[in-house]
Amino acid sequence: MRKQSRRGLWRDIIGVALVLSVTWIVLVVFHRLTELGRSLSNDYYAVVGTTLFAAALGFGAVMLQLRAQQRAAEEDEERRRSGVAKALLAEIEDWENCFLPGVQKTLADIDSEKLTKQQLPWLGSPSSNPFEVYRGNVSKIGDFNYGVVTAVTAFYKTSAEHLRAYEDYRTTLDRLNTPNETPETLEEARYCLKQIKAFIPTVINSANKARLELRKLID
Repeated sequence: MRKQSRRGLWRDIIGVALVLSVTWIVLVVFHRLTELGRSLSNDYYAVVGTTLFAAALGFGAVMLQLRAQQRAAEEDEERRRSGVAKALLAEIEDWENCFLPGVQKTLADIDSEKLTKQQLPWLGSPSSNPFEVYRGNVSKIGDFNYGVVTAVTAFYKTSAEHLRAYEDYRTTLDRLNTPNETPETLEEARYCLKQIKAFIPTVINSANKARLELRKLID
C-alpha cells in the first residue's frame, strides 16, 4: 500500500510538471510567434510565470496533504487487518494446540463400537465461548484476500461441525444412567465418538492451512 501511495504521489508530481511545461511552451510560442504576444511586456510574462508557479505549489501542497491522509488511512486499515489476523491466528492455535491434542490422545486407541457404558471417556471441556474472535469479526474477514477467506472459513466450518459432534456426545453421555436413557443411548454415544475422532485430522489440516494464510498478513 505504501508503494502504491508513493507511486501515486510521483504521478501527481509528474502530472503537475507536465502541465507547467506545456503551459510554458504555449506562452513561449505565443510570445514569439504572435504579434499580440510580442507586444506584451516582460513584466506581464513574469506575473504569469509567478502565478503559474504559485498555483503549482498550491496544487502540490494539496496533493501532498491528500496523499498523506490516504497513506494514514491505508496504514490504519493495514493495522486493523493485521490485528484481526493475529486474533484469529491465536484462536485457531489455541483450538488446535490446547483442545484437540487432549481429545486426540483420549480417542487414539479406542474402538468406539466396542465400548461399554463404563468405558465411555470424558473428553473435558472446550472454551466456554469457542470461536469468539471469529464471531466478533465475521464482517471484517471479507476484507482479506480470497486465499485467507477460504482457509479461515473452512477451518471454522469444519471445527463447528466437530464441536457439534462433541456437544452431541456430552448430551448423550448425560442421558446415561438417568430416566432419559433409552436402549439406543449407548449406540448414539458410540456414534458421536466415532464422528469426533473422524473429524480431528480434517480440523488439523484446515487449521494448518488457515495458519499459513494468516501468517502471510502478519509476517
